[in-house]
Parts: sequence; structure tokens; C-alpha cells
Amino acid sequence: MKILSCERKLDESLICIKGKKYRHKLYIKKTDTTISKRELIFSYTDLEFEIKTLYLPQIKDTKTKELLIKQKLSITDKDVVIKFLEDKESKQENKTLHYIYITKPDIRYHNIKILTLSQIAIHNITNQINTKEYIYHCFADNEKLILNISKDKILIYSRTIKIPNTEKKDPTNFFYENINLTYHYILQEKVPKIDLILVSGEIFSSIELSKLIYSFSNTPVATIHHRYIAHNIEEENFHEHLIPIGAVFTSDHYNFLPEKEKQKKAFNTVISYLNITLLILILLTGYFFIDKLSQIEQKLSILQNLNTKFIKEQNKILAKTNIKNITYYENYIKYLIKSQKTYLSTITNNLKELFYFLDIDILHIKKDIPHNSIIISIKTKKHFDTYSKMENFRKTLEQLLKNTSHRYKVINKSRYNYPNLEAVINIAIYQQI
Repeated sequence: MKILSCERKLDESLICIKGKKYRHKLYIKKTDTTISKRELIFSYTDLEFEIKTLYLPQIKDTKTKELLIKQKLSITDKDVVIKFLEDKESKQENKTLHYIYITKPDIRYHNIKILTLSQIAIHNITNQINTKEYIYHCFADNEKLILNISKDKILIYSRTIKIPNTEKKDPTNFFYENINLTYHYILQEKVPKIDLILVSGEIFSSIELSKLIYSFSNTPVATIHHRYIAHNIEEENFHEHLIPIGAVFTSDHYNFLPEKEKQKKAFNTVISYLNITLLILILLTGYFFIDKLSQIEQKLSILQNLNTKFIKEQNKILAKTNIKNITYYENYIKYLIKSQKTYLSTITNNLKELFYFLDIDILHIKKDIPHNSIIISIKTKKHFDTYSKMENFRKTLEQLLKNTSHRYKVINKSRYNYPNLEAVINIAIYQQI
């Protein structure tokens, strides 16, 4: 699979890799600083990136769970994107611990198929170790320091610090202080222990910093062998491009491309395939359409002749109809109308509670002649502020329809869109005449 992965740095510059991914191995063709027209994996650094935790009940529908998370965390900004992972080993009563990843992308989505964070890209590198130990990964480049704690493919905590210009000449003390401070915070607040410390990026070869880290942590300090992850690239170049390399291994759990953009891309893909298929069908069947055109014209001529004959026969029948027959049928129709009004008055009175609940101003009423019945059709839309209000509405409506079904035939085809908090009401009520 051909890949193009790019990181947008804090200074808006780009750092990219091009190559191929075969199974779990990455083969680098070249490194670059430009984007081609091909779809790409795009990563960026969000200094406001948050990770929160919630204990949630078992909900199979992903969209419903996302809606519940946003309600609990009071997330109302539509531009905020969340992803979440379930830690099945951590439970509380009938609920399971979930890690929620929150970001607000500031990216133009043209040609992007996977959108992720620099912090997640570093976490993906940690994942290549494939261990259930607590790993503290420290990455640095010339503008930022990323500090992650991971276990069993779950990113538990992440902190990103922008390097001040005053520290860039000799950032060793800056790195040491922040790595030390975050290490002790993690042990106090997030995890019971740290089994391994990884260093990568510009600090992978700093023996001085590795010794300082070991001195306060008494924990093994290591780096990742670059050939374990990527081929055709030197070690120093590997660490320089670690974020776009790590982004290649992004799973859908950490793809922050908004759902609307995913749907748009899927739709465009389907349309492009349909256009190709349609073109082939037109070429294949065009000849047959031309051949059949003359036959269609002949059949149209036959239909026109039949229509002329039908009009003549109709005029003959009307000429034979007398005034007495017309008066009889007129009186009979008046009787049917009066009878129908009586039925309608009874029905509307019986369904008064249902109409008040749905706040209906206009009813669609028609007569089903083959089945000798009257049909009352109720079609409307309802919008809600919260999930709970929508659920209470659904339960009340179902109870009212259940009561109505004792007297009339009821068909309920209403649909509920929980992510958009919208109900499309479609109810038909039948009364025999």
C-alpha cells in the first residue's frame, strides 16, 4: 500500500515521508517537505489536547455512546472531535472505564484520509513494542516536548510543552525538569508504576539526559531500534521523521477526521465508481437502444389509436345516461359524505389525547375505497434538547398508540435519530366505515 504521511509543525512547516506499507513493515522511499495530490495521512500538534476518563454502561451503538460522552463532559462545540477507547479490565459496578480523547482540529481537509495528532503518532511508536507494561515515552524535536504514558495500546496520559526560544540552544535542563516533574505527577495521579522509559526524537542519543532520567527514576531508559519499524532510512533520519512515521500506524480509534468529512469522502468514492460503471453501461447498451427506438415509436402509435377509440366509446355511454340515474347517484354520494363526517367526528374525539400530545395542527385524511375504510395520516418532525427528553417522548407515544390500537388499526413507522436528537413521526390510523 502506497503511503504519504505529513506532520504540520507548530511553525506551519511540513515534514513528510513517502513509501509503502507492507503488513506491519514500513519501507521509506524518500523524505520530503511538500504534499502531493494523493490522499495522505496528516498529523498536527494540539497543545490543548485532552484525555479524560469516564465509567460508562455497555452501549453497542457508537454514535449513541459518543452523544452520552459529550453530554457528561458538557461538550457543545460542534467543531470538537472526540474518540474513545474502552479499558475492559477496569470496571466499576456495571460500568467500564473509557479513555476519551478530545481535540479541535484546525485543518483544511482536502486530500486527507487519516487525521491524527503528533501525540498519537508517538503513542503508535510505543505500540510497536506490544507490551502490557506501563511505558513513559519522552519525545522531543526542535519546537516541542511530548510526554506520553501508555499501557496495552491505550494512551493513558499525554502532556505537550512548547520549547521556549530561550531554551533552544541548550534544552537539556528544560527537558530534565519537565520529564522529572511529569514522571512524579503520573505516579501520583495516573498509574501505579512505570516499567520502562523510552527516549526518542532529538534526545534519543543524549547519554547525559538518559543518565539524569535514570538517576531520579531508577527505571530502565531505552530507545526503539529504527529497523524494527522502518526500512531504507538511517537512525538519525528515522528519529527526525518519527511523527509522520508513527502516524502511518494510526487506527480508526485515533482518526480525528470529522464524521462529515469521512462520509463526504465515502460518497465521492462511490460516485466515482458509479460514473465509471455508468459510462461502461452506456457504451455497451447504446447500440441496443438505437435498435429498439423504432419499435418504441410503433407502440406509441398503437397507444394513440386505442386512446381515440376509448374516447368514442365513452361519449356513447354518456349519451345513453338519463337524468334519473344521475339524480340517484348524486343523492347516494351526499349520503356517503354525511356518513363520513360522522365517522370523522367520532375518530377525532377518540384520538384527542394523541393529537394534543403530538401538537398536530393539520391531519391528512383519505378514504381507502377497496378496504372500505378511512385513513388518518400523521406526519411531523420533533426536535429535542436532551437524550432523556427524546426517550420520554418515545415511551409516552408508544403507550398512547398501544391504547389507540384497542379501538383502531394503528401502523407506526416513526424513526428516531438519537445523534441528531430528532424524531420523524409517521403514523397511520385506520377506521372501518
